[in-house]
Amino acid sequence: MNENDLILIWNNNKEKIISYIRKDIKRKDILDDILQEIFIKFWGNHTNIRDKDKILQWLLSVSRFTIADYFREKKRDNISLDSIIVESCLKENSDSSTKDESRKLLPIIHSLPKKYKNILILSDIHGFSHKDISNQFNLSISCIKKRVERGRKLLAHKMQECCTFTHDKYGNIVNCYEKGKYLEIVNASKK
Repeated sequence: MNENDLILIWNNNKEKIISYIRKDIKRKDILDDILQEIFIKFWGNHTNIRDKDKILQWLLSVSRFTIADYFREKKRDNISLDSIIVESCLKENSDSSTKDESRKLLPIIHSLPKKYKNILILSDIHGFSHKDISNQFNLSISCIKKRVERGRKLLAHKMQECCTFTHDKYGNIVNCYEKGKYLEIVNASKK
């Protein structure tokens, strides 16, 4: 196929692709971005299309995966403030006030269910890679990643129950004030 054939094929199928995308994406600017991604994939991979009679099916399949990629990226970008708190507390190079606050995390981490607690300690405190942890627990890397993600969410939820955080204008933790729930967890961890 030459360049003119590709443009003709694209123009003949463009409205069908837009209708397909519009089922999931309502904002025009995002729809246009996804449409452009699909066009780039079409232009770069048109030689991989085996059956020229099924170009529309191929384009709709690419559309489906491109939309899924968009939502996956959007989910990744929507990191909650709770996760940012957890990660900033666990960083090795945090400033001294944050390190003081991170010590308050240990009883909360130890109050998590064992399958999350052990993996979070190895991953976020000791810095082991997901691969090393998966070998140690004889679990798949994707399972370890899921447990780290779920463990962080549980930890963030418990942190919000146990502490009140104040932040500077950049989102860095300035102070951490314990609530009554925190003392319950600390006392339970001493037993």
